Amino acid sequence: MKYFLIIISVLLLLSCDSSTSPSDESFTLSGKVSLMDTEGNPVTSGLEDIIVMIYNTVDIDPDLLQVKADYPHIGAEINQEVFFDIRDAEPIKTVNCNSAGEYSFSIAKGDYNLCYYKEDYGYKLIHELEVSSDQSLAEAVLNEVISLAGSISNFTFESGKVYHITDDLVVPANSNISFETGAYVDVANNKKIFMMDSFNITEIGTDNYVKINSIYNIAGEKYIFRGIECVNINSLNISNVSVKNSSSAILLQSSVIDVTINNCVLSNNSNSISSNSNSTFVVTNCLIVNNSGIGITSNSNSEIKNSIFFSNDIGFKISMNATEIYNCYLLNNYMGIRTVGYQEQIIRNNDFDKNDYGITASGSSPNIEYNSFRNDSTDIEVNRMFISTGIYNFSNPIITNNNFFKEDRTIIDLIGKHVEGLPGDEFHGNGVSSNINATNNYWKSTVYTELCEYNTNTEANQGIIFLPKRNNELSNAGIVIGE
Repeated sequence: MKYFLIIISVLLLLSCDSSTSPSDESFTLSGKVSLMDTEGNPVTSGLEDIIVMIYNTVDIDPDLLQVKADYPHIGAEINQEVFFDIRDAEPIKTVNCNSAGEYSFSIAKGDYNLCYYKEDYGYKLIHELEVSSDQSLAEAVLNEVISLAGSISNFTFESGKVYHITDDLVVPANSNISFETGAYVDVANNKKIFMMDSFNITEIGTDNYVKINSIYNIAGEKYIFRGIECVNINSLNISNVSVKNSSSAILLQSSVIDVTINNCVLSNNSNSISSNSNSTFVVTNCLIVNNSGIGITSNSNSEIKNSIFFSNDIGFKISMNATEIYNCYLLNNYMGIRTVGYQEQIIRNNDFDKNDYGITASGSSPNIEYNSFRNDSTDIEVNRMFISTGIYNFSNPIITNNNFFKEDRTIIDLIGKHVEGLPGDEFHGNGVSSNINATNNYWKSTVYTELCEYNTNTEANQGIIFLPKRNNELSNAGIVIGE
């Protein structure tokens, strides 16, 4: 009898625990959606065709979130607005409105992204909606989609509205075009926006970006547009713009003289920013993420600063021009930085972590100083550059005053396999024709020389000069607060 009572008590406790478990809590969300035509007049028919779609929030890499927490002054925002895209997600629940535009549904306690949608009226998003009680959401308004193509002037892309670019769009010089943050500019498959005038951005409310993306198809087909091509502009400033799902997000032709790109998000593109012989090219406080090709490629004199490069094939590639890249965090890329050519190239005060290759130099001699290398597969790889049959340019980087935290292979590899101009590992070989300077660095490993790939015979001029070295970590290496 005693044991029977104990068993009953345990079952009752378990029953109580189960009934009050947060995972079993659910709440009712309700609200109303209205429609407006292009003239701003209410539309009362077809409200029952409005769909409310509920999505789980997307997972954001915890290392990336930690970077933003540690260095809030670099990169653009890292949140659901940046990483969630209805083109890539499946709703966990779908509800239709009634003939009055009203809806109601029950859902478990948690955080969600929510989308209102109606064909020809576009969509409206709510990010990071916290459900912890019954609540009535503010009335949402869907505006009739405005379709554009050809050449436009005297036009404003308004916050909260969806625009469809159905064919190539030209924004001519002196066109009086402006963009409000919170506007959705969706471009048809394989079409492009040609900018011959500056972006005139107006910040509206709490909206962070003008969102330029491919046209959303509720059937699930994913479109890719050709991006934004900028031509014939003396001074171009692009800020508070997000570009996703393009083959070449921002292409800067040589007829664009001076370029500044600030506080922008370039994600899920093939290539994000391409700078071609611009007089000045400055990128600051940008987030370059999940691009299958190159995040930023430049053959202009470049300054890249205070930005985050995450999960790209190559974060930043500079070819045959001077550059300074500093105060950037390069995380989880195949290559963080790739330098090509003998121009003055300075790589300083950056953090490299979990890249396959932190820095890859090919026929170049960058100054690599005051950086922190954390846990790349290879921190620095040095390559030749193919010129013509049997002729190569060799690299001669200067690697000083850095922190190397790796305790396994490979820290520095002078026998690189990424020869510029020749594809394939079979062309790899010694990348230097003189011993390189790797003095005054801090090496966490006590056997750091064994973790490098080089010719140990310095008389062969294919080696590394390590000494003198630092015995303590440099406090002024890596990202600098306030620069």
